[in-house]
Amino acid sequence: MYARVSTYSGDMENLLQHFQSVIAALEQWNGLDHVHLLVSHETGRAITLSVWADKESMERSEADADEMRDRVTTLAGVRTDSIERFELARTIQGPASKGLLSLLHDDLVTEVGAPREPA
Repeated sequence: MYARVSTYSGDMENLLQHFQSVIAALEQWNGLDHVHLLVSHETGRAITLSVWADKESMERSEADADEMRDRVTTLAGVRTDSIERFELARTIQGPASKGLLSLLHDDLVTEVGAPREPA
């Protein structure tokens, strides 16, 4: 898998508002696995991390990604600070991402605040 990481600075509320307008289009991109949008309202900085099934899919998306990024940042009044590409070397999943916490919770609690009786 491969990833494109872009960083931004400016008004994060505006970025969030205008990013919302491109979600449906992103969900249709061939080869796109997922996108994370990380924001810091305190610093006025954001990061997008798009993860791709393969390098070719990521490369094929470049022109559309550039156009979409330019449109969103222009409308939001934020600046694109950097764009980098990486090979995804490792993914580590904790218990929460594997659904174990909800399984444990469901197994131990029958209703809010009422522990299940031991079998």
